[in-house]
Amino acid sequence: MDISQKIALVTGASTGIGAATARLLTKEGAKVALVARSTDKLGALSKELPGSFVVTADLSDEKEVRRAVREVVSHYKGIDILVNNAGRGYSASIEKISLKNFRHLFELNLIAPLIAMQDVIPEM
Repeated sequence: MDISQKIALVTGASTGIGAATARLLTKEGAKVALVARSTDKLGALSKELPGSFVVTADLSDEKEVRRAVREVVSHYKGIDILVNNAGRGYSASIEKISLKNFRHLFELNLIAPLIAMQDVIPEM
């Protein structure tokens, strides 16, 4: 598949799989929107990736997800690819799970990708 000049939004782009995915997409000719919480890490990665665009957002917050998508659409005038990569793990036995942490992870790992898809699909 030729992705040259396609617009890709990558969540969780500041480190790990997200950063590696952004690098690969750029290498293949895509224009990449880098979305994550860490402005500094996104800025450093953006310097490596010509044509990339940084959006700092906490994806566990619905308003932030929607804002990030709007900013990317406004900047690039569309989105062709969504990589829903942002997420976190949490390890605890059932009786010791913090409900506050669990709710945060639920918002980040399950709700945020759904919201991103709802907002990106009409742009595709």
